[in-house]
Amino acid sequence: MDDQVTDRDRQSTVYANASHQCQSPAIDVTIDKVEPSDSNEQIVIDSERPTNNDVIDCDNSSDDDEDLQKTALSMTVNSVNGGGISMQINTSRTTITETVPHSFNQLKNLNHSEAHTAICIQECSDIISSICDILPQEDNRKIMIAFKEHFLIGRQLDAGMDDDFVSMEGEAFELIVNREEHLLEDTLVALCRETFNPRLPFSINFIGEDAQDLGGPRREFFDLTVKEAMHNFFKDGAPSATALPSEIFRSIGILFAQSIIQGGPNPDLNEDTIISLCSEDNESGNNMKELWTGMKMCGLIQLIITRPCMRMLLIRKTGQLTAGKFLALFKINFSDNQQQRTMEKRVIRILTLYLQNVTDNPRKVGDKLITINAVLKFVTGLTSVPNTGFSSKPEIVFCDKKMLPASTTCTNEFKLPIWKVEDQESHFRDMDNAFSVAAFGCP
Repeated sequence: MDDQVTDRDRQSTVYANASHQCQSPAIDVTIDKVEPSDSNEQIVIDSERPTNNDVIDCDNSSDDDEDLQKTALSMTVNSVNGGGISMQINTSRTTITETVPHSFNQLKNLNHSEAHTAICIQECSDIISSICDILPQEDNRKIMIAFKEHFLIGRQLDAGMDDDFVSMEGEAFELIVNREEHLLEDTLVALCRETFNPRLPFSINFIGEDAQDLGGPRREFFDLTVKEAMHNFFKDGAPSATALPSEIFRSIGILFAQSIIQGGPNPDLNEDTIISLCSEDNESGNNMKELWTGMKMCGLIQLIITRPCMRMLLIRKTGQLTAGKFLALFKINFSDNQQQRTMEKRVIRILTLYLQNVTDNPRKVGDKLITINAVLKFVTGLTSVPNTGFSSKPEIVFCDKKMLPASTTCTNEFKLPIWKVEDQESHFRDMDNAFSVAAFGCP
């Protein structure tokens, strides 16, 4: 969440003996208020044993305000006058106001059950203790696969490319959400429910979209919500200091952990945040501790402490996705027939040219920008590759009867038409039309 900052380059007069604290190595005084003045005023404060040239930092924060406001003043002691001191402000006054976005007003009343939190943490800790000896040592992907085998219960998490039938039987944590409005807000509220079980796979139903969640909708859900949480509640990879209830970060911790466990994107946290999270006992500020608690409810903190190499799951992969890296993710199912294979190679060439084009200059369709990451999302539901990779390797298949590219995100299957005529611009427009569709079940 971005801070709203107002700088006022003007002088002020400070009066003593009231509610706000002002401290320096030599002075511990209480100031009452700051009154603006258009002239260069001095400040008179009663205090104990001030020293000339001391610098005083003042903070008039109030935790009772709905909107957190902070005023920072820097003052230098000029002289000592009997029972008082004379000082002058030597920097500008800055007021920082951090507010709850209107779209997140429901989160002001967020409240987790401490009993439910304790039960989840204990169960996850017991599971990690029981499988510690059988977890691989260094390979993040193998560690996560082994962890999920023992941790997740309920229905099948993902459909595999070779699965003729995927059973929808078994429990799941169901979420019915609108991708266009209140997506993150409704998610964070749902994660407060005492019926939430961190061991169940998520099952996502996007309102108004025709799709059964066999993996694709869930990955896209995590891609959208993790990105929105990072944008609204983090600054430079660290939890923002906001006027929101700190328990919001417990729900965000659950969201981040579940995204990592269930094949979604990694959050992009900075090094100091990761160091604070990867500890047995977190004594950081409220927001950081709540984030840690949420992740611990899902067993992620315990897993990272047991296998420190897994801390890389808290950092999103860096580096530009290129056409070469994109195609390297896929198994391309070429035909054995030589004539058909020649036509399929031409399709891959057109796709490569398109990917290179959108890497250098994103294409615009209506109000949507098409980047190479948007093409990846079209196929997998994710705009970036998870640190532990995809649960099933993405594949490219060729379809004679299709006019536009299509995908099955649950199995990471990219379906490309066999274009009979080499018309690059026409094929580029076909791909524009396909990749600009945001919802499931659209033609």
